[in-house]
Amino acid sequence: MVREAESSQVIMSITTWCICSVGMMVFNKMAVQHFPAESTLLMLQMAFSCVILVVFAWKSLRFGSMQDVLRWLMVVPFFAGMLQTTMLALEHAPLSLVIMMRCLEPVISLAAERHFPTPAQANWQLVGSLFIMLSGAGLYVSRVPHHDLSGFGWAILSTIFAVTTRLLQRLLLAADQCPVNISMSGVMLLNNFFGIFPMLICALITEEWKEIPVEWSVPGVCWILATCVAGAGISYTSIWCQSLISATSFLV
Repeated sequence: MVREAESSQVIMSITTWCICSVGMMVFNKMAVQHFPAESTLLMLQMAFSCVILVVFAWKSLRFGSMQDVLRWLMVVPFFAGMLQTTMLALEHAPLSLVIMMRCLEPVISLAAERHFPTPAQANWQLVGSLFIMLSGAGLYVSRVPHHDLSGFGWAILSTIFAVTTRLLQRLLLAADQCPVNISMSGVMLLNNFFGIFPMLICALITEEWKEIPVEWSVPGVCWILATCVAGAGISYTSIWCQSLISATSFLV
């Protein structure tokens, strides 16, 4: 009975994360066309998540000790870097290229998770599926016109930040690794609140406030609001999911 409940929780967390993830990529792709200030858009998403947590989920916030908080803050720079580079990749590269580049992530994470306190188990089915994914990604990239590869560098950086973020979160969330005594809503708040500051620095350096549109269209506002809702959803479901499954399984 307990095993069935755990399996149901894993299925539910993966399903909701996939829905939020697909929605987030599509919504971000549309939002940056109306609101080209990427860092500012990300700050809006993070601020929205913080407000939702403080207003509706404040009772569930738990931060354990200061040591737990400091350990988790290691995740924040990589989390912010993942969001920023993903946004730039979506702006400068086709959505399909960004998705295909994500096929590299499970391969890297599998090698890294072999050195965790509780190593990830690899079998021939997993290795075979990764090989098929990589073959498909390589075939796709080889057929993409060169003018569509302008955002390739951002996609690579996004992959590096994403893998590092997922590995650290798995290490600090899983009960069989080195977990922190912080609730899921707590780590979500830490990610989004402290993640605002790297975005603010990027916005100041690039002077992107000059790109903020003077007049906001209704479709633009709707896409921005959609990214904020999806951002809050993916922020929570990714943490929930990673507390239950390995980083490699998550990235697959």
